[in-house]
Amino acid sequence: MPNPAEGDDADKQAFIDAMSSPISHVLDDPGALWDEFAISSQPSMVFVAADGSWERRTGALGNTRLLERVKAMAS
Repeated sequence: MPNPAEGDDADKQAFIDAMSSPISHVLDDPGALWDEFAISSQPSMVFVAADGSWERRTGALGNTRLLERVKAMAS
Protein backbone atom coordinates (compact mmCIF):
# COMPACT_ATOMS: atom_id res chain seq x y z
CA MET A 1 0.00 0.00 0.00
CA PRO A 2 1.43 3.42 -0.89
CA ASN A 3 2.29 5.96 1.77
CA PRO A 4 -1.10 7.31 2.93
CA ALA A 5 0.45 10.71 3.66
CA GLU A 6 0.97 11.18 -0.08
CA GLY A 7 -2.68 10.60 -1.00
CA ASP A 8 -5.88 12.55 -0.76
CA ASP A 9 -8.47 12.22 2.02
CA ALA A 10 -10.07 9.19 0.35
CA ASP A 11 -6.68 7.43 0.18
CA LYS A 12 -6.05 8.19 3.85
CA GLN A 13 -9.47 6.86 4.86
CA ALA A 14 -8.94 3.70 2.77
CA PHE A 15 -5.66 3.13 4.61
CA ILE A 16 -7.35 3.67 7.99
CA ASP A 17 -10.15 1.26 7.08
CA ALA A 18 -7.69 -1.39 5.86
CA MET A 19 -5.48 -1.11 8.94
CA SER A 20 -8.22 -0.78 11.57
CA SER A 21 -7.47 -2.49 14.86
CA PRO A 22 -8.12 -1.85 18.54
CA ILE A 23 -4.59 -0.41 18.78
CA SER A 24 -4.22 3.30 18.04
CA HIS A 25 -2.12 4.11 14.99
CA VAL A 26 -0.49 7.47 14.40
CA LEU A 27 0.27 8.97 11.00
CA ASP A 28 3.86 10.08 11.50
CA ASP A 29 4.64 12.33 8.58
CA PRO A 30 7.49 13.35 8.29
CA GLY A 31 8.74 10.68 10.72
CA ALA A 32 9.32 12.67 13.90
CA LEU A 33 8.12 9.85 16.17
CA TRP A 34 10.27 7.33 14.32
CA ASP A 35 13.27 9.57 14.98
CA GLU A 36 12.41 10.33 18.60
CA PHE A 37 11.96 6.67 19.55
CA ALA A 38 14.66 5.32 17.19
CA ILE A 39 12.20 3.15 15.25
CA SER A 40 13.96 1.47 12.35
CA SER A 41 11.35 -1.02 11.13
CA GLN A 42 7.78 -2.19 11.44
CA PRO A 43 6.07 -3.60 13.32
CA SER A 44 7.25 -1.56 16.28
CA MET A 45 5.45 -0.47 19.41
CA VAL A 46 6.25 2.12 22.02
CA PHE A 47 4.64 1.54 25.41
CA VAL A 48 4.29 4.66 27.54
CA ALA A 49 3.60 4.14 31.25
CA ALA A 50 1.61 6.50 33.47
CA ASP A 51 4.87 7.84 34.97
CA GLY A 52 6.12 8.84 31.50
CA SER A 53 8.67 6.07 31.18
CA TRP A 54 8.63 4.26 27.86
CA GLU A 55 9.78 1.06 26.26
CA ARG A 56 10.24 0.30 22.57
CA ARG A 57 9.61 -3.15 21.13
CA THR A 58 10.40 -4.06 17.54
CA GLY A 59 8.71 -7.05 15.97
CA ALA A 60 5.29 -8.58 16.38
CA LEU A 61 4.32 -9.45 19.94
CA GLY A 62 1.10 -11.36 19.36
CA ASN A 63 -2.04 -10.86 21.42
CA THR A 64 -0.89 -12.73 24.55
CA ARG A 65 2.52 -11.05 24.85
CA LEU A 66 1.02 -7.65 24.05
CA LEU A 67 -1.56 -8.01 26.82
CA GLU A 68 1.11 -9.22 29.28
CA ARG A 69 3.29 -6.18 28.49
CA VAL A 70 0.42 -3.73 28.93
CA LYS A 71 -0.64 -5.32 32.23
CA ALA A 72 2.94 -5.22 33.53
CA MET A 73 3.28 -1.53 32.71
CA ALA A 74 -0.08 -0.75 34.32
CA SER A 75 0.89 -2.32 37.64
